[in-house]
Amino acid sequence: MAKKTLGRRKFLALSATVGASALAACAAPAAPAAVEAPAAVPATDVPAPAAPEPTAVVEMATAVPVASGKPKGGTLRIGMEGGSATDSLDPRTYSDSVMIAAALCCMNGLVEFDAAGNPTGELLESWEAKAGASEWIFNVRQGITFSNGKTLDADDIIYSIGIHRGESKSPAKGILEPITEIKKLSDSQIGITLSGGNADFPVLLGDYHLVVVPKDFTDWEKPIGTGAFTLESFEPGVRLVFKNRGGYWKKDRGNFDMVEIRNIQDPAARTAALQSGEVDAVNRLDPRTVDALMKDANLNIVRTKGTGNRFCFVSRVTDAPYDNKDLRLALKWGIDREQIIKQVYNGYAVPGNDHTLDALNPFTTPRCRSGCTTRTRPPSTLRKPASPARLNCKLPKARGAAPWTARRSTRSRSRRLASQWV
Repeated sequence: MAKKTLGRRKFLALSATVGASALAACAAPAAPAAVEAPAAVPATDVPAPAAPEPTAVVEMATAVPVASGKPKGGTLRIGMEGGSATDSLDPRTYSDSVMIAAALCCMNGLVEFDAAGNPTGELLESWEAKAGASEWIFNVRQGITFSNGKTLDADDIIYSIGIHRGESKSPAKGILEPITEIKKLSDSQIGITLSGGNADFPVLLGDYHLVVVPKDFTDWEKPIGTGAFTLESFEPGVRLVFKNRGGYWKKDRGNFDMVEIRNIQDPAARTAALQSGEVDAVNRLDPRTVDALMKDANLNIVRTKGTGNRFCFVSRVTDAPYDNKDLRLALKWGIDREQIIKQVYNGYAVPGNDHTLDALNPFTTPRCRSGCTTRTRPPSTLRKPASPARLNCKLPKARGAAPWTARRSTRSRSRRLASQWV
């Protein structure tokens, strides 16, 4: 099977939540981190009643109440799932939230995302596109210095993008493939030309691998960046310790004296460390323990809307018998997703009748909506609920009521072809 990669919307949401994680580590206790947690149960090939906007899912717990002010100083200790003995601060190797959060403690990216998921300038302060969106001009933020005292300029930006291109094995290489040329227009401005127009190009530059280092930098054991902290010590797979370097350019961030990230893989061990006071915050709580933790007055549970998917049924649709669409429909309808939500996620999930696009980008114009239901569209795109009579495959005898009878929907909605919904 092909290696799983992040889609644009999933990446956007992940960037927003991981960015919040690192920035919380660089801020006062008033802004605890939000890190990805279990979300929706997978989509089916058949329409079901319209799912509500994804419910809030548990993201992080802190051992102190959220403060109203912004005190400075102290050490923030975070217990996080993830990390391994092969971890590196080389951004071409990041694979989980531990190293992403660590990198954003000592480095900054090109573009970041606000709480609503909109791209905003970070070290690329602003941008504009020429007609057709294949030529872009980016303005480099001025007055920023690296931890070694060097002033940020266009050469650093070009170099930091370039290490992910060419022969690089960076996960960000695919994002940058449309770039045909990067040129320095001045010390504070660069121009990027794409092979084709892309109005969302600044969003792609918000990829968490694209952090900025000085031109020609290669010593990833001693990272140099523009972040609020410098690396004090690093035991891969065990812990990272960061020290505040002072004078951070984001005035409302970087308020802790020290930040320590500890790798704690077991969710029960992370929760125990939080309750005992060994750490101040943890990520990725076990949904089954959340209700009990909410009763603890000493803990603050932070939740956010999830965008992740957990697939209950995955098949290689080019091989028999799973090349039979009706068989796939039958198997999908035979999965009791409501029970999975209740028993596995303790209610902190919703059925994934569609991808999470609606939750992330709900805007639809009346003209677009009407265009999806006109006779000019192929009839096969207007999906109807499946029933046993329509399934061209053998089904095992069900015990009791057929699982699909309780989930039939009279809703007719524009859907993609089943072949596009594995």
